[in-house]
Amino acid sequence: MILLYHRVADLPSDPQLLAVSPERFAQHLSILRRRANPISLAEMLQKIGQRRRIDGDVAITFDDGYADNLLHALPILKRYDIPATFFIVSGAVGGGAEFWWDEVERLILSPHDATDPRWNVCDTAPRTPRQQLYVSLCERIRPLDPPRRAAALAMLRAWTRQPAAARPTHRALSRGELRKLASSRHVAIGAHTVTHPVLAQLAPAAQYHEIVSGRLQLERIIGRPVSLFSYPYGTRDAFDRTSVACLRQTGFAAACANRPGPVSRASNRFALPRFVVRDWDAQQFERQWRRWRHTRSRA
Repeated sequence: MILLYHRVADLPSDPQLLAVSPERFAQHLSILRRRANPISLAEMLQKIGQRRRIDGDVAITFDDGYADNLLHALPILKRYDIPATFFIVSGAVGGGAEFWWDEVERLILSPHDATDPRWNVCDTAPRTPRQQLYVSLCERIRPLDPPRRAAALAMLRAWTRQPAAARPTHRALSRGELRKLASSRHVAIGAHTVTHPVLAQLAPAAQYHEIVSGRLQLERIIGRPVSLFSYPYGTRDAFDRTSVACLRQTGFAAACANRPGPVSRASNRFALPRFVVRDWDAQQFERQWRRWRHTRSRA
């Protein structure tokens, strides 16, 4: 199976449920080291191609490219000698701005809803007007193409009278940090587009630009080929046949989606399923691991 993480960080609030604390990430890796066979995504794909058994194998992936991937996640991966693939939004590298969902949270929720820091989008319903506004804005901004998204964020900044500068806790990797991350033997770098759009909402030419330019920008920074891809958002409506055709035609080896399920030799290499990991303690993670194993055994 393939596991999907985004961040390793201690945050005062996390409305999108993207962060796992360093302590709990270490607990997860300890369990995986005992219960499974952690390997790189590239090795898993190689074994599938050679029709070798992948029973018990697990690959760890990260999406987006937060700075904490280097600062917090990599030291723990090294401690447990476990590899991971990091899918990077190339346009965010060294850009000095937050990812759009973090910026909306900063402008709308922080510090206004500091009395309710544990609220998240998976709660049954927003509890305050600002939480309602946050959910509504996220729903409206998510499908926008990059120019319209940028315009919407600019209007929000003007309305709230706040700048675009990224919080240190929410910034993306710098170019130097990305090179340092990529230099580790525990790390493979994959592409995750230029601006993190919903690919299926874009025209074919725009999809091609996001996919191909994203890879080329990363390759120029790290100085090595990039052959793996992860779809932004990764849900069924987030990419389409055009997206897959572009990846195949431009030489990508495989792509990860964001759909729960096991990986098998019959899996579509350009829509590989992944299990999303949340900020679970050791007991919660182990229970979830057993559920995933049960799902896997029935597949």
